[in-house]
Amino acid sequence: MENSRTTFYFEFEAVPDRDLKRVLPTMKKTLTSQVKKFDINRMHDVIQKNYQEELSSMENTPHNSIAYAIIGDFLYGSDEKVKVRLPQTRYLP
Repeated sequence: MENSRTTFYFEFEAVPDRDLKRVLPTMKKTLTSQVKKFDINRMHDVIQKNYQEELSSMENTPHNSIAYAIIGDFLYGSDEKVKVRLPQTRYLP
């Protein structure tokens, strides 16, 4: 799994075999109830804050930002995705 997609993992521990069929419906019911409480304005603020922090980081410490992007691509990306994310600049002779 690469870091370019949001992924949710759910782990259920100590569920007896007889209750396994109830896990998925219970999880869906719980998630549905939480979606109703989802605060889109708060999520917008959180995303905007993270975006501004990332821009600030790129301006103040560009060497770290570039290094982290390259390391992340090396660890989690494929060759094709690296070419798309970090296209080579062509120089005129």
